[in-house]
Order: sequence, then structure tokens, then C-alpha cells
Amino acid sequence: MSSQEDAVESFLFSTRKGYCVHYASAAALLYRMYGISSRYVTGYVIYPQDFTYKQGSFMAEVPENHSHAWIELYFARYGWIPIDMTPDAHQKIHVEYPGLDEEELQQLIAQDTSDFSSLQNNRNLNYGFSSVFRISDRAFILLFVGGINITVILLLIHYFYKKRKKESFSTKEYMDHILHLFSIYPSLKDIDLLDEKNIDVIHHTVPALSLDTICLLQQKAQLVYYSPYIVERKDLKRLEKCCQDAILSKLPFWKRIFYHYIYCLY
Repeated sequence: MSSQEDAVESFLFSTRKGYCVHYASAAALLYRMYGISSRYVTGYVIYPQDFTYKQGSFMAEVPENHSHAWIELYFARYGWIPIDMTPDAHQKIHVEYPGLDEEELQQLIAQDTSDFSSLQNNRNLNYGFSSVFRISDRAFILLFVGGINITVILLLIHYFYKKRKKESFSTKEYMDHILHLFSIYPSLKDIDLLDEKNIDVIHHTVPALSLDTICLLQQKAQLVYYSPYIVERKDLKRLEKCCQDAILSKLPFWKRIFYHYIYCLY
């Protein structure tokens, strides 16, 4: 047995061999499990022949190899009863109590453990409920994690689908998309973003967007909507990036996720 193993557990389930300390330790725990008061006791075994008469009294020398371990069980009207749990050569244990033999001890134990079957049933019932709750908790966690995974997958599918669709936008549709980015703000939703009078309103709402960029946006929009002049797509993408970064800088984290992966795609 390694130093990391539990001595009683190893004795009961692995080696099944041991010394008096193993028998006594295991017995004390098992009796307590059955609801019987027990305690582990250590001392020395002294035999009558160990005593010698000296100077008017009997004395005995007790060597170290006479050390021993046993248990004591407590019963009403009897008190603590010493029981040597280490079996002898005939595989029997011995009760050390005046007027109490092994058969009477078994009767006392039977009386004290008469309610053990109902106790065990209650334990099994509680274990059953605990198992159900553990299974329910596990199922809830699996459903929760599964729901998050499905949501993320659907968002990614939506993101790449819309991103791919955006590549087929015409110049006017692309400009519509850029102007739509500002509609996340209620104060900008119903105003004409191309009107020069609203430059200050836009800048006040989105301070990260410079006045020069707002003027450039209005100029490009005028060209796209009302001029035969062709605005290059790379200019629109650059303008879109400036607007997105400015708007995102003012939004809280969760709104940034919504804005970037859902709102910006329309």
C-alpha cells in the first residue's frame, strides 16, 4: 500500500489483510455507518503470566510488541464494551465485558440497527433525487451550451451570407447601406443626412466622426445619387470603414457585437 492510499479503504477493498490497527479502524467506521456509537482504542495486551511478585505487589514489564488496537461500542445500560476486532486463530472476535457474551452482543447490535433498513431506503431515495438533480443540471448545461453554439453558428451563417450579398450591391445600394449605419441613433433616424444644415447634429451624435469625414460623406452621396460621375467602390469601402469605426467607438460591448454582425450588414 502506497503512502497516498487510504489505509481503511485499501484494507477493506484491496489487500483485505492487515494488523490490529487496520481491523479496529475499519470496524469503528463500519459500526458508525450503522448508527452504533464506536471508538478506536489503543493500548497494550497484558497476560496474567506477565506479572511477577516483587516487594509485596505484582508488577509486569510490557514490551512494545504487546501494543494493540481494538474498539469499544456504547450501549445503554452497559456503557462502553471493549471488543477485539482482530480475529484469533479460529477467526473469532472476543467481547470483554462481565456477564456479556458474543451472542448477547449480537442481540444488542441487532436492536441498535433495527431502523437501519429504513435509513438505508431514505439514503437511496435521497441519492435518487440527487442523481435526478445532477442529471437535470447536466441536461440544462448541455442545452444552454448547445443553444449558444447554435446561436453563434446561425449568426456566422447570417454574417457571411449578408457579407457576400453586399459584394453584389450597386453603387447606390452601397451608399444606402452606409447611410443606414447611422439609423442606430434615434436622433439621426429621421433627418436628412445629406443636408449641410445637419452636419453639426451628426457630429454631436457621433463625435468620433470628424467634420471633414461628414462633409466627404455628403459629397460622395450627392455624386452617387444625383451625378453621372462614377464613385469608385474602394472609396465607398473606405468611407464605410470610417463611419463604422466612429459609431462603434461610442457603443457598449454588447451593442458592438449586435451592430457589427447584424446591423451593419443591412
